Amino acid sequence: MSAGSALPGRKKDFSPTAVFTAGLGTATFRGNFLPAKYAKGRETKRFFFRVLSRISRVIFSLLMAIRKITEYPADVLGQVGKPVTEFDNSLAELCADMFDTMYDAEGVGLAAPQIGLNLRLFVMDCHDVKLIAANPEIIATEGEQSGQEGCLSVGKVPAVVVRPMKARLRAQDVKGEWFEREAEGYAARAFLHETDHCDGKLFIDRLPKLRRDMVVKRFKKEKSWK
Repeated sequence: MSAGSALPGRKKDFSPTAVFTAGLGTATFRGNFLPAKYAKGRETKRFFFRVLSRISRVIFSLLMAIRKITEYPADVLGQVGKPVTEFDNSLAELCADMFDTMYDAEGVGLAAPQIGLNLRLFVMDCHDVKLIAANPEIIATEGEQSGQEGCLSVGKVPAVVVRPMKARLRAQDVKGEWFEREAEGYAARAFLHETDHCDGKLFIDRLPKLRRDMVVKRFKKEKSWK
């Protein structure tokens, strides 16, 4: 699930993984390596601090395990995920990769089918709700909300989707322990969105045909520009 500009009150994530993905870029300096205005004292220190900061960000980004996002209309996105049965180091590493991939794509949730794996598994970090959910199911909902929603697998193209205001999730953590968690507002939307992925559904499947076609058309158009 993409964060989107419509995400209300989202706090900045200063976790190491998120920081690594923020503001990445390559410093370009024309002419001499040390411009004249940086030749003395405080300005020289500032210059080298900026250079080292950019270098460290690039190094950190290389250490992250970024998976390729699977995009619509890949078959795996329409398949019901297989249950997670092995809760071992491999699963923990996969979840770490999923978090890295989600932060790199500036999303708030990511399901296994979105990286090409037919598994009932998702990770999320949204409105102070950060968790790993294996074999998720929504066991209760309440109320109604209408708001913008997007998806990393559909190019973050947004559309208004009606969802329950509150949702209660039942799932297993990375060690296989069952838990329940309740959320409301945007976090509840993330519960529902990511569980839909595990059931082989995209958010566009919940749109009226005309609006769905518009989202798909815009996604394909934007993709052709890249």
